Amino acid sequence: MTPVLKVKHAREILSLIPYQLGFQPSNSVVVVSLRGQTRQVGMIARVDIEDAYSPHSTVSDTLIDRCVKDGATAIFVACYLDESTQNEAVKKLQHTFNAVDKAVQGKLDIIERWVISPNAYTHWPHCSEQHPEPCPLHWEPRDLLHTTHISAHMVYDGRQVLPSREALAVIEKSEEQRRAVHAQTYQRHVQVRARSAVSHRIMAWRLARIAEWDDLLAAYGEKQLPDRCESKASRAVHEEESSRYRATSLSTGKLAAALEDHVVRDAMIISVTSLGMSAARTFIAHFFMFKPSESYQEVSETSADKRSVYDEIAEDAIAKIIDVRRAEKPDAVVLNAAVELLKTVISDAESHGQVAPHALIALLEWWRGNAVVARAYADAALTVDASYGLAVKVAAVINSGLPSGWQRQQLRVGLP
Repeated sequence: MTPVLKVKHAREILSLIPYQLGFQPSNSVVVVSLRGQTRQVGMIARVDIEDAYSPHSTVSDTLIDRCVKDGATAIFVACYLDESTQNEAVKKLQHTFNAVDKAVQGKLDIIERWVISPNAYTHWPHCSEQHPEPCPLHWEPRDLLHTTHISAHMVYDGRQVLPSREALAVIEKSEEQRRAVHAQTYQRHVQVRARSAVSHRIMAWRLARIAEWDDLLAAYGEKQLPDRCESKASRAVHEEESSRYRATSLSTGKLAAALEDHVVRDAMIISVTSLGMSAARTFIAHFFMFKPSESYQEVSETSADKRSVYDEIAEDAIAKIIDVRRAEKPDAVVLNAAVELLKTVISDAESHGQVAPHALIALLEWWRGNAVVARAYADAALTVDASYGLAVKVAAVINSGLPSGWQRQQLRVGLP
């Protein structure tokens, strides 16, 4: 069972927020929904400071309403300043906290208010109408937020924090020669798949692609080991040795074509759960009698009498991601390997070949607990293909504020 993360101090919630968002907030108001008597962490939402305190804005009301729908009984509020907002900090912060207080009235408790500047952080005391000026602030170095057990746990799990929201889902294009080889390989395998009308050829093609996915996952998994090395020197040596594990453009071309086959894509999802590669192969083997264009959902609706084995595998995998009763925390090494491999595919591919890997990363990041990162990747997929089913579903789940199953099951906060 995944260990429960218990937070005993507000500083530990502050250290958690960037990992949950996937980036360092700036000029932002962040609201953490806390559910029930155990203060279980729910939705974490961010808005710009200006939007939160603007006299005609309803953003604060919307934030609080979302928290109520999320099942919150209390909230934790953090305001993040940048260099420009810090100069007028007291005025802006007082307006911001007043706006949140007004939106909260009669709905929720605010258990903590905190302010984080580029270099320091402090508790913000509650100010009544009789005493509107805040008490003296006692600033602590912001670097202390990187020393909590929550931060250590996230780093050990391979979680990364980007410097800004704008950096989310931005993947640099690979060199031109790689992209050319990738494009040729991709087109060739799309055509091979389309010509494979005979059932056993479809199954063989799909099994070959999932085998390549398996091999590359293992190779990329080795690249996660430097994160577990203690010294910078040992990390540098391992990174140099593991650079050979970058997938070739031939491999990424095949994977891009494979990701457009919903059966292979779904098998990839199955493979990164605890069901593993054996279940993924079994899933593919039980699709051999169907056309290449058919997805799991389409077959499920039309061939219920033939579904039993692959239906059971698919539903079990989905439950491990979504169902709070059966949910499992993803294996950090496997998940990191899958995300890095998919990013390599994206860096080599043209826009039409990036939709499926963007959508799959969105699902994996949501499962990991990075809802904001997941939304950025889902948006990237939907920008190219607004009807791509997996991206549409991930975006809808994120919009509802629903965390992944293991998060709802395991992550609790115990503030005094």
